[in-house]
Amino acid sequence: MLGQQRVTNFEDHDLAQAIHRELLELRARTTPVELSVLAAKAELPENWQPDESRASIDDARTDAWLAICRLASEMANNEAVASEGPVDKMVSTDPLWSVAIDRVEAWITEAG
Repeated sequence: MLGQQRVTNFEDHDLAQAIHRELLELRARTTPVELSVLAAKAELPENWQPDESRASIDDARTDAWLAICRLASEMANNEAVASEGPVDKMVSTDPLWSVAIDRVEAWITEAG
């Protein structure tokens, strides 16, 4: 069981690092769709089963996924607002980028 857990943690660590790299690359130029695709990669798989030994990793992964989803949602809302006119209703996504990056880094730490 211990060996199996290490492999899973390694896979999570690699996935979290890949998502982190992609998130940093997308920060310069991205669309809500690209962020949604990235969020889908971070989401727990459909066949996910709770495992007490992985609880902290799964929690960190879920937090990262939710942060990326929120960022994608706010960017989509901003695009809609910008196309309608009153730009003053746009939300600054800078803090959301920071949160998403921090949550993915926390996932990397938990999985590592």
